Amino acid sequence: ATVVAGAARFTVLTSRVIRLEYAHGGAFDDRATPAFVNRRLAVPKFANASASGVLRITTDHLTLAYTPANDDANGFTPQSLSIAVRAPPQPTWTPGAKNPRQLPGTIRTLDLIETLDSLHCGDLDVKPPHDEPLHCAMAPFGRDGWALYDDTKSARFDASTQWPSATPARAVADWYFFGHGHDYRAALADLMAVTGRPVLAPRNMYGIMYSRWYNFAATDLNRIVDQYRTRTMPLDVLIDDMQWHINQPVQPEPGIQYWTGFTFDSTLYPSPSRTLESLRAQNLLVGVNIHDAAGVQHIEANYAAMATANGVDPASKATIPFNCSDQRYFDTLERIMEAPLRRAGITFFWLDWQQGTHFSCLPGTNPTFMTDYQRGTHYARAAAAAAAAATAT
Repeated sequence: ATVVAGAARFTVLTSRVIRLEYAHGGAFDDRATPAFVNRRLAVPKFANASASGVLRITTDHLTLAYTPANDDANGFTPQSLSIAVRAPPQPTWTPGAKNPRQLPGTIRTLDLIETLDSLHCGDLDVKPPHDEPLHCAMAPFGRDGWALYDDTKSARFDASTQWPSATPARAVADWYFFGHGHDYRAALADLMAVTGRPVLAPRNMYGIMYSRWYNFAATDLNRIVDQYRTRTMPLDVLIDDMQWHINQPVQPEPGIQYWTGFTFDSTLYPSPSRTLESLRAQNLLVGVNIHDAAGVQHIEANYAAMATANGVDPASKATIPFNCSDQRYFDTLERIMEAPLRRAGITFFWLDWQQGTHFSCLPGTNPTFMTDYQRGTHYARAAAAAAAAATAT
């Protein structure tokens, strides 16, 4: 469902969604991105024809007109490209058009924001938390009948490793035009078709969840669960906030950041496996808080194995820095530092904060995405590996 015209390529994904690419030398990119994972859809009915230097692509809902001669060095211009939407209010979009009535999603975080009158980034008069962008998420539709998603600078996934590639996109423009008028239900259906259906959380996650930032010990957690039971309240999820791991002692070691950790504090939890076994026996999902930003420090129980796996001499006691560009770092973190916690009974990790923006990540990614991606795909990757192993035997 693609139409190429010089440096431009148009992919008709649905009758109301068209991908718009501009790449010098025809260096178009078919790799998946974090947002758009599926472009192999059933080809919708469309027609294309060129006359008098103008390419027209027509679907049941849209008409695209493209005049290559009116492009400039940066690609598409308002004079070279337009898309008319036939559904009310029948807008005609051109590159650079403002969309003040696009419906908003939400901002990245509410951390450190004391008052909030709106979730629309354009309405906010607040200092971004941690001096980081708000990363406003917008809907694929609006009251003016259209929306544009700019995917130009997003990461590209390597098909063999399913890991963001170090080779960035080469396109000058990689946009997705959504022209649904006011048919928001259809817009959401098309969005799911190209981005993938959202995964449902485990049933327990929709029940009652308990979490508090406090120095809880194993006995405290059991007491909390008992209090819910005596009040006939059905507790479903228990999250142990950051004090579960090695805490800062009275005389902290210089250079150690106790805000992060992967090892239970033995003073609070003399037998973590027994505590977790007791909680899991009561049908609770148990999660713990993790801050990745400080990497893996020598105070961790499995530091030596993690250091060796990442080319660090364990005797140096050097911190293994958090590296959101390095697949080896994430894989060894999962296998050496996190697997023992999962085996002990931890069901999931609560990834606290957004890990900052000052870390070096692969082009088009950020620490928030990379940490979520690794943990969020854990069970799917484990199941795929187990299936492959079973087939091999």
